[in-house]
Amino acid sequence: MVFNIFVNFHDEVVRLYFLYLDGSGNPSLKDETDQFYALGGVALDEQSIKHIEAMLSIEKYFPDTENRPEELKLSSIHHGRWWRTVPQDTKNKIIDDVVKLVIETNTRLFAVVIDKKEHKEKYISPEDPCILALRLLLTRYSKSLKRLNTYGTVIYDKDREREIFMAVKNWKSGGLVMKSYLNPFLKDEVPEKFIETIFFIDSKYSPCMWITDFWARSCYLNKKRGNYFLFDKMKVKLDEFGYYEHPRK
Repeated sequence: MVFNIFVNFHDEVVRLYFLYLDGSGNPSLKDETDQFYALGGVALDEQSIKHIEAMLSIEKYFPDTENRPEELKLSSIHHGRWWRTVPQDTKNKIIDDVVKLVIETNTRLFAVVIDKKEHKEKYISPEDPCILALRLLLTRYSKSLKRLNTYGTVIYDKDREREIFMAVKNWKSGGLVMKSYLNPFLKDEVPEKFIETIFFIDSKYSPCMWITDFWARSCYLNKKRGNYFLFDKMKVKLDEFGYYEHPRK
């Protein structure tokens, strides 16, 4: 689905960016099997969205209508039961095509990686890593939109929809910085460059969300293992404000 991305604001035509978001790892602080949680963001303009939708499809790799996956997700390609019988050449082709699309389009990448163990130990009442990562990432997206003097909106995979929607709605009016007596002089960031609040989409129907899944998973594996090859290939498209690790060292 592509909207009319060139919007007229006070007789000024600007390019609208869509920021697709997806998480990797378990954000729950109760779960200790995943030390890290990564939220990846892929900001795309109209031409990039159209190009990705034209070039990335399930039918391209699996023409058999009776036997094909619902979507292209990196974790499924690596560990999914259905994918066990898929030739490695096909898997490699999908991964290479995703990287190529990131590189050749007007893509801006964002990521926030939370070390849950350190986050939990540092704060008396640690913020939910899912909401924290979203707040930190939107802060960086907002700064990027200001630098580009343009506007954007946010698209999230359908997960914890109501909680995330309410958080983003509150941030649009109240700011993205957590209020704290420890930081009384901290300047807040109100994301006035956002259009609407947030949209939710079923990732099965969005090739752009598949690319976001690849990026988020790559950020997670890079933090967990170090020097993950897909992260190294795609990080060249990181926005100037694109990457942040929490807690900050």
